Order: sequence, then structure tokens, then C-alpha cells
Amino acid sequence: MDIMTLNELKPLAERHDEPCVSIYMPTHRIWSEAQQDPIRFRNLLKKAEDRIAEAYPDDHYAPEVIDHARDLIEDDEFWRHQSEGLAVFLSPDFFETFRVARSFSEEVKVGPRFHVKPLLPVFTGDGRFYILAVSQNKVRLLEGSRTAVEEIHPEGLPENLADALGHEYSSRHLQYHTGAAGGPGQRNAVFHGQESEGYSKNMIKRYFHQIDNGLHRAIGGEQVPLVLACVDYLMSIYEEANSYPYLLDEGIKGNPDDLKPAELRKRAWEIVEPWYQKKKEKALARYEQLAGSGKTATSIEEILPDAYFGRVDTLFVTPGEQVSGEFFPNTGEVNVDEAPVDGKEDLLNTATVHTLLNGGLVFAQSKEKIPGGAVCAAVYRY
Repeated sequence: MDIMTLNELKPLAERHDEPCVSIYMPTHRIWSEAQQDPIRFRNLLKKAEDRIAEAYPDDHYAPEVIDHARDLIEDDEFWRHQSEGLAVFLSPDFFETFRVARSFSEEVKVGPRFHVKPLLPVFTGDGRFYILAVSQNKVRLLEGSRTAVEEIHPEGLPENLADALGHEYSSRHLQYHTGAAGGPGQRNAVFHGQESEGYSKNMIKRYFHQIDNGLHRAIGGEQVPLVLACVDYLMSIYEEANSYPYLLDEGIKGNPDDLKPAELRKRAWEIVEPWYQKKKEKALARYEQLAGSGKTATSIEEILPDAYFGRVDTLFVTPGEQVSGEFFPNTGEVNVDEAPVDGKEDLLNTATVHTLLNGGLVFAQSKEKIPGGAVCAAVYRY
């Protein structure tokens, strides 16, 4: 898949027939480097098969779960079009793969639920952002992180001005010139021709409204910052058309057609990093302000049921930590194992997923920086 949103996370958080197999591995974009990826994937499938046989020895149908993914090994087209990481989820009633602009360590998990913790940085306050690069000739949407970027292609996003306006657009009557950035008060993008400037601006607005509608369908449910890249003159017009609440005030000025994805990522990160840092600092300050008021917690036994029922507004979790046990949604009961048990439900994973699905924010935070030195901490909505 080209884009992973909370809509794709929802089925992974649901109960599925056991065994649930989760496979993560790093991948490569360049084919000369990617040719070893299917071999590594085959080895990971073998590990999964062995673990299924160990955990489900009396289930004669369990090994057939792996059969869903065997065809991928010989699928050259699949491996030619990868990103930094690959996540694969298998169960008797489910099979899905995700290309992710984030590298993973090789990992295989077999248990009663899908293991989604390695995916959580994709959805948490950990530096993920979108770049919308717009010109007359091209519309590009890119998903970026601290270290990677990938162009994505959601349905409904127009390819360019001509695609958006169709018969209204005439290359004979409308030209678009992008020159070097001008001085104060000058525009470095001008639509001109037989139409008046006002009419041209209305056409641009309709173009931008179509882009905004396509974005809404693709990422409308996200809480991820969006950086606009376009010539200076168009920024204020796009802001009028925009309905995505996390469009940042600062953008990348200039003709984005001249910028490769890596350069767009670099310049966008300079804008996004301070935004994320400020957001995390504000969330931690709010925790300190509410501590002792009944609107905060540091116990997974308390946090998990509240996350499930939508009470958690902000959750801080420690990456790499695991708290295994059992959660019973019908009663809200949480049983925590004294030590992590392989194959058991990771309660931190479950709390994080349900916080996100219920519209909350999640921040990865080192244990020493989480209030009380706990592995998790929460701020409640009420």
C-alpha cells in the first residue's frame, strides 16, 4: 500500500482468528540492493512457520496461514516497488502487506493478536509529516519522517491544473510562468492570458479545492502536519481553500517541480521538527499541571481500559518496553504478567492502538522522561 492511515490500523487492532502472524523487515528501493529481500522474507516465513508449530501444535490448519504469503517470494514486481520497510500481517481470516517509509528490524511475532508496535511511530508524534507540492504542471503528495520520504498516490488527487479543470483549462488562453523569486511586493507566479486576473484566481481556487477534497479523502482523519510547497503567490490562495486542520503556517517557497523528494524532506523537516518539539513540551506541561487532579495516570491497569473507552487524550509510552498480560474489554479487567511472556498480548501496544483509534495523541518518550519513571503515562479528556 502507498499510504497507511488510521483506517488501515483499525482492522489490525481487531480480533482475528488465531494464529496472528506479524512480520517486519527492512527493504530497499534500488533493485540491485533489493534482490536479497525476497530471500530474507522466505527465511522470516520459515521462522513464523516454526513458531506456529510450537505455539499451536494441535491446530492442523494453522500452518496454512503462511501459504497466503508464499507467492510474494517469487513476485519480482512486488519487490521492485518497495520503500524502507515492509510489514506483513497473516491470519486464517486476514492477509495484508504495507510498504512504509521507515526501516524496521527483522521481527516475527505469533500470537492471539497482531503485533503493531513497530508501526506506531507512523501514527504517533514521532516526526511524521506530509508535503503537498503544487504547481500548474504537477501535484505531488509525499509522506516523510525524520530520515525518509516517499511520494504517495491517493485516489482523488488531481494530477495537475488541466486534470482538475478539464475543458475549462485551455493552454492557448492560460499560461503559467514561474521565475526567480522577486523582491518585496513582487509575485513570482502569474497566471495571465485573455482571461482577467480575477477569473484566473477563481480557476486556481477551484483547482485547489479539488486538491483539498482529494486530501480530505486520503488523510482527513489524521493529526499529522502538512507542509505546503509552492510559489509564494499561491500560498495564500491555497490557505483559503484548505480544510485540513494541520496545515502549517510556514511552507516551502519556490517552484517545487525543481526539487527532488530528498530536498523537499530536508526543507520540510526544518519546519516540522520545532512544531513536534513544541507539541510534546506542551503535552508534558499539561500532564504536570493536571497531576494529582484525577486526570492523569501512570498505571497500565488503569490506562488501558480508559484508552479502550476513549478517555485518554494523550499517552506517553516508552519504545522497546513490553508489558504482557490479558485485557478483557467486557469487564475492563487487566491482568499483568510479572515478566514479559513471548506470544502474550502486549498491553502497552493495545493501549497505544486504542488511544490512536479514539482520536488521542501518542508520544514516544524515554522512561526517565515519563512522569514518575513509569513505562507509560496518560492525560485524560475528563
